Amino acid sequence: MTDEERILAEKREETRRLFADKIAWMKRLVGTGIEISNGLVRVCLSAHGGWYEFQDVPEEFSAWVGTGTTHRFIGELEAKALTQMVLESSLRANKQNTRKLQLFVAYGTDVWTVSHKDVYVCVFDAETAIPRSGGDPAYRGIPLFLKLKAESTLPPLNGEAKIIIFFSKIGDQNLLVEIPYSQAADLSKVSLPTIH
Repeated sequence: MTDEERILAEKREETRRLFADKIAWMKRLVGTGIEISNGLVRVCLSAHGGWYEFQDVPEEFSAWVGTGTTHRFIGELEAKALTQMVLESSLRANKQNTRKLQLFVAYGTDVWTVSHKDVYVCVFDAETAIPRSGGDPAYRGIPLFLKLKAESTLPPLNGEAKIIIFFSKIGDQNLLVEIPYSQAADLSKVSLPTIH
C-alpha cells in the first residue's frame, strides 16, 4: 500500500466513524423500501424518499425525502441519450445558461482509488463562472452511476432546478430518479436530534 492509499484509507475510516449515526438516522427517516444494487451503488426507494450508498465506501451516501420525486426504469437508448446530453451540457455550462451544476459520473468500479480513472466530475457556479472538472468528459458508454444536481436552461433540465440520479445495470434495466429542488429536503443539512 502506498502512502497516498494509506492516507486515503485512514480518511475513509475517520469519515465512516463521523457519519455512521447520521447515515443510520437518514435511513430510518426514509424508511424501508425496495433495495437494489448494480455492484457499485446500492439504492433504496420508499414511499418517503430514497437513499443510495457506494457499496465499497458506504460513507459516500446521499438521501432525499419529499413528494414529487419520480423514478422509472429506462432502456439502453434513453440511457445513452441522457448520458450524452448531460456530458455535453456540463461542457457548455456558462453564466448565461446555468446557475449551478454538479456532475459526478462513474463508468466502472475504480472510483475511490487515487487514479480516479473511471470517473468524470464537473462543478460550475455562476458566481465564479469558472468550471472545475476532473476526468475525461468524453462519452465512454452508459455509466454505472451518474448524479447531476443543477439549475440550468440546458437539457435535460430545460429551466428546472433538479437532481437527476441514474443507476445502470440494475439487473437488465437502468434506473432513473428525478428530484425537483422544490420538493426535496437536503438531509445532509439537517441536524441530528439530541438524545437525552
